[in-house]
Order: sequence, then structure tokens, then C-alpha cells
Amino acid sequence: MKYCYFLITLFLLAFTFACKKDNPETERIVKPKLTGAVEKGPFLKGSQISIVELSADLNPTGRIFKTEILSDLGHFEMNDLALVSPYVQVLVDGFYFNEVTGALSNSRITLGALVDISSQNTVNVNVITHLEQRRVKHLMKEGATFVQAKKQASSEILQAFYISEELDVTSDNVSLVDNNNNAASLLAISSALLNTVSSDAALTETLNSLAQQIESDGALSEADSERIKQSIRSLNMEYIADNVVTRYRDLGMEVEIPDFLDVIPIDEITEQDFFTTEEDFIVAYGAAVKSFYEYYQAFAVFEAAYAHTVDASTNPTYFEIAGHQFAPTNTPVFQLWVKAYGTVRMFSLLIQKGEGSQLTMANEIARYAHTHLGYLYWSMMTLWGDIPYLDPAQLDNLITPPRTRMIDILSYLTPSIEAAAQHIQAANNQYGISRSFPLAVLARLYLLEGNYIKAKQYAEDVIQSGLFSLSPDRWGGTENVYGYTLSADFLEELVNPDYRELINNSNTIQYVTYPEIVLTASEACLNLGEVDQAVGYLNQIRQSKGKSALASTDRAVIEQALLDEIKDELGKDGLCFSALKRNGKAEEVLDIPAYRELIPIPQQEMERNPTMTQNPGY
Repeated sequence: MKYCYFLITLFLLAFTFACKKDNPETERIVKPKLTGAVEKGPFLKGSQISIVELSADLNPTGRIFKTEILSDLGHFEMNDLALVSPYVQVLVDGFYFNEVTGALSNSRITLGALVDISSQNTVNVNVITHLEQRRVKHLMKEGATFVQAKKQASSEILQAFYISEELDVTSDNVSLVDNNNNAASLLAISSALLNTVSSDAALTETLNSLAQQIESDGALSEADSERIKQSIRSLNMEYIADNVVTRYRDLGMEVEIPDFLDVIPIDEITEQDFFTTEEDFIVAYGAAVKSFYEYYQAFAVFEAAYAHTVDASTNPTYFEIAGHQFAPTNTPVFQLWVKAYGTVRMFSLLIQKGEGSQLTMANEIARYAHTHLGYLYWSMMTLWGDIPYLDPAQLDNLITPPRTRMIDILSYLTPSIEAAAQHIQAANNQYGISRSFPLAVLARLYLLEGNYIKAKQYAEDVIQSGLFSLSPDRWGGTENVYGYTLSADFLEELVNPDYRELINNSNTIQYVTYPEIVLTASEACLNLGEVDQAVGYLNQIRQSKGKSALASTDRAVIEQALLDEIKDELGKDGLCFSALKRNGKAEEVLDIPAYRELIPIPQQEMERNPTMTQNPGY
């Protein structure tokens, strides 16, 4: 009996040994302490972490371990982790620091990483680890080892973002604060992704879309590849580096940020891959127009909140703007500045590369770019007054540009837009642009300058074109001077939730409307002493909306009626604050001191640019 028991025991031991030899997953792996960092920018304290155990073919075993991020540096720690497989997926859900805007995210996102933890006690999660996950699984199904799949996937992702070298460690060992080329690559990819989207939801969608594209062959679609090019080219890495350094310093950690030009040869990209065909210009123009749309939404909300043409008093982002109690450190002020100049650089580059080109479409797009620049600078001067002007011909040399007087900026802008108007066709083209768009921008700029003769001239040129008419409906189709109907995909990708809530929740965007043109003509006539014409134009607006005609010839009465119509018709178009200032009513109507007729230069710009001066009162 004892002999039989001995044989059974020996058999069981042999069986157990054989199982262990054939199935390494059954070998127990114990990690007394597993640490790491989650960085988009760094995730915030309290973000949730799930460590999902995986089998050898990277399928979940059903065992999940939970922890959370311990500090706003994105650090986490897991003690006494016991596994039967070396492979895990680390999933993190939470808020993060946005290195492009310098602000915290508005919504949560999820990042993941596939890791072999058998020989490491530190795991970092970032956008590279997230993007490579599907590709790693695909490569392993084709026969690659985990190590081979990780190396190939990360290499392909860097190539997709035009990065000239490979990581010298696995992606889960890379951190933003390493101060080496690995860190530069991560920051460049992370920033380029953020620069293509306007919301956290859009970032999540983009990450998932790119990961799906990379999965089968390690490459992006041509459209997304061009989109990444444009994003990289328009990045302001000095701002981004300052944002990261400041964030870590505020959290008690001094870091150095490497130059992403060490890993992305941006000049090489620009000359070799950009602007060699008409298609290049069309794609680049499309990217600039998207950026313009994102800026316009933020500007329209900011201006309406400040001018009290919408009620933003309970909006968590804009309540300080509505209360006129914000400082240079205000996040929406900085975000607006960054988006404005990012978009300015995109249109300026189109002018630099397109003007004088042998490509017909390149020259045409340069004219559109001049007009959009006029619109951008008008909106920026309305808020900040004198601002840096970026000469398209000197774009690459403008690192810390000084402020330029408004009168000088106007003198730079108007001749180019006037020339553009002469070459753009009268009726809308395939880009929704007609000659009336540059004429309308010129009317705005000359009204800002106080040149009422020119403002009237260009407004009446639009009126006399006969292409537009007033409508009883707000943003009626016949009132659209420049704008378009947005596709569902475009809306989902770029929509600003605050714009949809406070300004316009339709799928129509109108940057310039016919009521603006008619009211511009009325204001110009009033300031030229042409009272009858001023009232005539004003009454066209009033009667189109079912109001009675104004019979007064008293200037004060006409001026007040004009401002009332501007508020009613254009109060959500970013035009009311400028009208109040032009007519000396901003302090009275908004109950603000004189210095708040300009908003502060962002503190980040003051610290970054030694030539910058702050607006008085701040």
C-alpha cells in the first residue's frame, strides 16, 4: 500500500513538472512593487488603473487588479502583484494635463499598454503604448514574438509621425521627463495628436481610428498622414515645452524638455513633402480651414460671454469671462491666443509657399489665406489691441515677435486682401468663397480703423452684387456671405460643446452674414453724416425682421437703434463687443473700467516672449 502511494505521488509530481514546463503561464510571477507613470501630459491623481492579466496569445485570463494614480504627476504603484502570466494590459481612465493648451482636460480619456512585466518593475503608459496595442496583437498572430512585435509596432508609429529614428527602449519605458530623444518623440506625437482635435472626445476617436489603421500594415491612410504633417508643421513647440516645464514645476518637479526637432526634421518635411503639388496645397488649406473653424467657435463664445449677448454666468469655462473678473492666467484667454496664432501660422505658410508659385491653385489658395488672415487679425485686435504680426515672408525667423501697432497691421493686411478680391470670382466657388468674402473682411478692417469711406465702399460692393438678401430667419441661406453646411463627421470631430450650447447648435456655420454688411453700411454712413442713407440701411434690417421702420433723424437715437440691431442680429457672431467699443459704449453697457476694453495678454506668453508687454491694468 505504501508502495502504491509512493508511485501515485511520484506520478503527480512528474505530471506537475511537465505542466509547468509546457505552460510557462502557470509559473507564479510576484511583483513586490510595480510602479510607473501615465502621461498624455501626466494624468491626474485619482485616475483609475486596471492591470488585466493576459495569456500568451494576449487574451484576458479573467484576472484584473485595480489601483489608482497617486499624484498629479501621473505616478502609480501596485504592491504584491501575483500573476501566472508575464503579459498584462494596463488600462488607465482619467483626466490629464493638455500640453498644447496648458490646461487640464475637460473629460476623461482611456490609454492602454501591453507589457511583459517578467523582467521589469516599472511600466509607463502613453500614446505610443496605446497606438501600438492592436498592431502588436496582429504581428504576434503572424508569428512574431512579443519583443519583436513591440519593436516593430513602435517603429512604425514613429515613422507614421515623420520621426527619423527609433526608440532605444520599449515604449512602456519612455517618459516625457527623460530629456532624451525618446522623450522628444513621445512629446511630438502626443502634441501632434492634440493639435488635430478640439475636444477630448475627438482625441479618443482619433486615437482609436489611427490604431485601427495601423493594425494591419503599420501605416496610416493618405488623408490622415497629410493631417499629421499639417499638425506637426503648425506646432508651437516653445509654447508646449513651456507648458510642460511649468506644469511639472508647479507640482514640485524640475524637468528639461528636449527639442522635438532632434527627432523630426521639420525643414525636411516642409521642403520635401509639402507644397509640391496642387493636391498638397488643397490638403494644407483644408487643415487650415479646420483650424480656423475651431478658433472661430472659441472666439465667438468668448466674445459673446464678454459682451453679454449670451448668458454664460453658469458655464464652468466662461463664467469668469462673463463676470469680467479674469486675470492673465485665465485658461480660455491662453487657449484662444494659442489657437489664434496656430491658425495664423497655417495660413501664413500657405501664403509663403503659394504666392508666386507656378501652380495655379497654389496662388488661388494664397488669396484665400490672405482673406482668412484679415479675419483672424481683426478678431485678435478687437480683443487684445496691438499684437504681434507674423510676416509670412519671415515666418521661420519669428520666434519671439514684438507687438505691432494696429494701424501698421492694417496697412500690411488691406493691400493684399484688396488684390485678392480682384482675382476671386464673384460667385461662390467649390470652397464656398466668392469675391464678397474679401470685400466683407475689408469693410470690417476699415470700420475698425475708422476709415468710413472705405468701409462704406466695400460694404456697398457686396450689397450691389445682388447675390444676397435679408431673411426673417436667423442665419438664413440667402444671408450667407461666407460659411457652409457642415457634415456630420466634421461636426463630430471639431465641434466645440460650449459653442453648440451657447451660440449655434445647427449644422450651419456662417462667418460673415448679409445683415452684418447692411449694418456696416449703416454705421459707416452715420459716421459720414449721411443720415438718410444710414436710416435706410437700418430700416432694411428692421423691416426684414418684422419691426417698424425708424423715422428719427436724431444721431443718438439712430446710433442706439443701430447698436440694438447689432446685438439682436450679430450678437452671436463675435461682433457686438467691437461695435460697443467703436461707438464709445462698452464701459457703460458692460459696466467695465476703461482698461477692460482690452483683455490681458496670456501670462504664458509674457513669460515666454521677452519682447511682449502687458496691456494696461493687468
